[in-house]
Amino acid sequence: MKFVIFVVVGLALAAPLSGDLAQLSLLQTPKEEVLEQLGDLLSELRKEQTMDDTQLAQTNAKFEADILISQSQLEAQVNQLKATNTLIGDLSEEIYSISKTYANLNQQLSDLGARDTQLRDSLANEGAAFENESSQARRSINGLTQIISKLTDAVLSQQSLIEKQEIVNVMKQELGSKHPIALLVEVTSKFDKATVQNIILKLEHIQSQQEQQLIQSEQNWTVQQQTYQTLLNEISEVSKKLSFDASTAKTSIAKKSNEKVTAEKRKAQLETTIPQTEQVLTNLKQQQDQYNLAYSARKQKRTQEVETLKSAFELLEKKLR
Repeated sequence: MKFVIFVVVGLALAAPLSGDLAQLSLLQTPKEEVLEQLGDLLSELRKEQTMDDTQLAQTNAKFEADILISQSQLEAQVNQLKATNTLIGDLSEEIYSISKTYANLNQQLSDLGARDTQLRDSLANEGAAFENESSQARRSINGLTQIISKLTDAVLSQQSLIEKQEIVNVMKQELGSKHPIALLVEVTSKFDKATVQNIILKLEHIQSQQEQQLIQSEQNWTVQQQTYQTLLNEISEVSKKLSFDASTAKTSIAKKSNEKVTAEKRKAQLETTIPQTEQVLTNLKQQQDQYNLAYSARKQKRTQEVETLKSAFELLEKKLR
């Protein structure tokens, strides 16, 4: 039946039906059935177009939703990349700044360590010098005590010149060979009680001075030790604080370095993901364009078919009246 209809349509489109051909067609196929078939074809084409229109709307809605999602993803990724680059820059500046602070703290610690060593060396050297001077002073005081005792004994026992020379030798040994008192005793021709007592008084005066000097020296050394200890304590306290600050800076550098490594990994990942998302977005737009072009082609063809069938329907309807 459809073959007959297509023949009729073709003839209707090609040229007016001749009387014999139209009569032949009518003899072969009832006109009601032909017209019904043409109407069914028109209805089918219109139904197909409606379905195609519906599918177009649904497909484009899906494309638009997918494109919107991809655009949102791309925008978020681009913003994340910008933020990551900013973060990497900020972290680099912070690491540089903290590293300078860390180096400065270590230099201060090194300087303080050198100062601490210098103070301790000075304290040890001055302590040794003090001990040496104190030892000499005590020996001199003890020597003077012995000399005074010998001179006292000499006066009381009326010792000879030989014994006097022995005393002179002890005095030179304890006071020094050029000491005025030692020289005075040596040249003294009259070694009487009054002379010796006078010498004893001078020696006792010298001994008293040395004892006072020793006491003052010990007091000064005590003050000096306290001063050194105060400086060493201050260095220790400052060093503790600097060590804590240096440790904190080192920890901060390590933490921010790890954050930078993580950010750089994130950057590399985004730099890989962004082109992929861009490609997905491009593919979606191309697929949508291709789908719409295919739809337009189908619609155009279907419209032409509908117009052809309408023309055939109207022409055949006229010829079969």
